[in-house]
Amino acid sequence: MLHGKRLFGVINVYADQPGAFDAEEIGLLGKLARDLSLALQSVEHEAERCRAEHALLESEVRFQQVTEHVGEWVWEVDADGL
Repeated sequence: MLHGKRLFGVINVYADQPGAFDAEEIGLLGKLARDLSLALQSVEHEAERCRAEHALLESEVRFQQVTEHVGEWVWEVDADGL
């Protein structure tokens, strides 16, 4: 199963006789492979979106922690370093 240039999987359909599938059946199997490829790509994209969302939430927590404690990290000094 290809989507673009990426291989997502392989479907093997076996028949014990040569020519067991006619052109219409072969066409339907091709459509099935494309549909499965799109479904797998959709699942992969959703997983990637969830990972990105999780990373964003973690970043927001870190940013919140920094802003809550920024007063503890800021010092004023004069030209002499005092």
